[in-house]
Amino acid sequence: KMKDPKVVVAGNKLVKLEALFRAFDTCLVELDACRTGPLSGEGDNSPSVMADASVKNLASRLRAAEETLERWATVQGKWEALATVFAAGGDALRKQLPHEAATF
Repeated sequence: KMKDPKVVVAGNKLVKLEALFRAFDTCLVELDACRTGPLSGEGDNSPSVMADASVKNLASRLRAAEETLERWATVQGKWEALATVFAAGGDALRKQLPHEAATF
């Protein structure tokens, strides 16, 4: 089984991946509440209806970022698994796959 990545670099800090996904979820729930809550307006000219497009746009961008992070975590896990294979393969594997072994 692949090793799950536990942290990511965010700026100059290490952030737990689990915490980052929770933050995405929290933000998306709060954005949804903005769109459907008691302050949501009616009519095309109400401020909340005009802001709705901005909220939808932000939610869409957050979902895209979350999907990208999920894909990155999957790729990182596969990369780590391959690094282990190349490290354990020794000289025989390095001779068979010199370019690939150099990557790791």
